[in-house]
Amino acid sequence: GYAMKVSVFGLGKLGAPFVAAVASRGIEVIGIDTNIQVVGLINAHTSPYDEPQLDALLKEHHGRITAPPDVRSALEDNDLSFIVVPTPSDVDNRFSSDAIIRIAKEVGPVLREKDRYHVFAVVSTVMPGSTCGSIREAFERASGKICGQDFGLAYNPTFIALGSVIHDFLHPSLILIGESDDVSGATLKEFYHYLCGDGPAIHRMSAVNAEWAKIAVNQFVTMKISFANMLGMILHATPGGNIDVVTKAIGCDPRIGEKYLSGGTAFGGPCFPRDSRAFARAALDTGVVASISEAVDAVNHQTTHALFEAVGEYIKEFLGFELYPRVAVIGLSYKPGTSVIEESAGAQMLCRLITKGYNRAVSWDPYAMDAVRAEFGDRIEYFDSLAACVRNADIVLIMLPGEQFRPLVTDFSPLRKTVVFDCWRQCGYLAGHSFIEYIPFGVGTTKK
Repeated sequence: GYAMKVSVFGLGKLGAPFVAAVASRGIEVIGIDTNIQVVGLINAHTSPYDEPQLDALLKEHHGRITAPPDVRSALEDNDLSFIVVPTPSDVDNRFSSDAIIRIAKEVGPVLREKDRYHVFAVVSTVMPGSTCGSIREAFERASGKICGQDFGLAYNPTFIALGSVIHDFLHPSLILIGESDDVSGATLKEFYHYLCGDGPAIHRMSAVNAEWAKIAVNQFVTMKISFANMLGMILHATPGGNIDVVTKAIGCDPRIGEKYLSGGTAFGGPCFPRDSRAFARAALDTGVVASISEAVDAVNHQTTHALFEAVGEYIKEFLGFELYPRVAVIGLSYKPGTSVIEESAGAQMLCRLITKGYNRAVSWDPYAMDAVRAEFGDRIEYFDSLAACVRNADIVLIMLPGEQFRPLVTDFSPLRKTVVFDCWRQCGYLAGHSFIEYIPFGVGTTKK
């Protein structure tokens, strides 16, 4: 068994699943958060968020999880704390470490009295130079102790995705440990060995290298997505071109690989866009212009714009009937299976339609309707089923991949032609249907 107890500062959408994942491996966990409702739910063994496995694990392992009201108990009987708090982007696209520094100030007085070596692992994404810069200074100032001598500090970011947070915590392919000292690194290595077994590659390095590695991973993945999307736009404009034929072939080259090479809609969500912008900002801080980052961002906007332009051509065709066509946007979250619409391609599409005055937009998503309503209010119409949404539309945009976004033929009105833009080319069976004009985005036609 693992004798250590750990504490987790921050019980948000990553912190709470982290607590549950750790407890599920037999480790005792103390959770700390300023949000009284969240603390109450955790202590009542109930999930505060809609995340797979979270509720079940909180109930099953509640004996190992406590969420006390004060920070003292988070340091008293354990020697390892994880900090999983929000680091929102500021006006310069830099991640703000304010919440981490607040924790340093809070735990400082407790750390000052503690005679054992305590290790703090920063899980939240921070700017390169922060962990051993402003964060270390805040801990030293608040405690009067010296980092690497009296207490340890490490940068320990994770590579997880909403909708699979617990699985990703327990089965990572890479564990990054950016250590201020050897004891911190060794402590974390032992912890992850117990949590994840022998599977993941553990890379120990300095904090600044880990800080760069974390944002570099997401920058590389977004670069790959944008490359595939650029290729998709090119092949869409090439008579006889087909994005899937090309990516399937080039993805077999081991230097390239097939993951994230699909060609589809722009990337969005709470991480990719802001990580990409932060990477560019951090590069500029070193005096290097990250022109690839800028291109990735530009191509991402261009992808949505190209789709919007293509849809606009069809909207013009309908205008002969003196009535704006109804445009249905299917799939509003930034990825299938989540309710988050932040910077999603579907939400961006709705924004453009509304801004351009195409005021007959309708929408549907299996998870994100509450978020869409909160964002768009009465500017668009809502349907509670895919069938109803499709039946009431002249132009249908399928923005996300997945079973739940495949409209069935019977849902279309036979009274008029319906145009279907399929961004992920998953409804091929609609091609050649008598009252449907099917447009797989990324497949070039000879019709101009």
